[in-house]
Amino acid sequence: MNVAVPILMYHEVTPHPLDAYRKYSVTPAELARQLAWLCAEGYTAVDMDAVRDGMRGTRALPARPVAITFDDGSRDCLEHGVPVLTAHGVTATFFIVAGLVGATTRWLLAERGFELPTADWTTLRAAEQAGMRCEAHSVTHPRLATLSAGACRVELTRAREVIEEGVGHAINHLAYPFGSFSGETRDIAAEVGYHTACTVERRLATPEEELLALPRIPVLGGETMQDFALRIGGGDPVRTMQGPLSTLSRRFGMGTSRDPTS
Repeated sequence: MNVAVPILMYHEVTPHPLDAYRKYSVTPAELARQLAWLCAEGYTAVDMDAVRDGMRGTRALPARPVAITFDDGSRDCLEHGVPVLTAHGVTATFFIVAGLVGATTRWLLAERGFELPTADWTTLRAAEQAGMRCEAHSVTHPRLATLSAGACRVELTRAREVIEEGVGHAINHLAYPFGSFSGETRDIAAEVGYHTACTVERRLATPEEELLALPRIPVLGGETMQDFALRIGGGDPVRTMQGPLSTLSRRFGMGTSRDPTS
């Protein structure tokens, strides 16, 4: 592989973002504009199998690949995100918290004081039938690096088992909850059968990356198309940009305000 891959990291997709979670929520309209931009710029969405094979040198990737990932598996994310993705002919990976399917994002109650409903198995299977892919985000969404080796192994092993049973295919890819991992975490992930694991480290993925410590590009709610385009290229958003990106921002209907917490 001789190209860098932006692995995009989304969380929530909802038409009514909570103020307390706006940074991590995009609206369906925002997602649609972003996907339209990617398609117009010649990007091709690839799954994590393709990222793995491209980095191993066993598969040729498109000239402009992009991997689109969603963490947590909230109900709104699936219900509002999948129709937008399918409308643009784009595939994505949903990292699912195996023990909380059809329940709530309980870890957010302690972290942020609220919780969101999670998608059930019927919704997840329908997403797969629409061309999406479900992979693992642990069983309970803990900070894996803080667990004992035994507890970490249970989280990662059981997540594969539960999701494989739920969707009917092998689970080979992982996203570390909270981005929490260590050398021991990586070793356990490899031991129990994961091929790749995504972090929250912010940069493009290159052939030099460890497959079990892949960086991603966060996509934040309320950002402009200027910000989004800059992130795709591996940069950091700025308030004002000149030249082609400004033209693209106007073309796709986004303003100039941005999330100050990004």
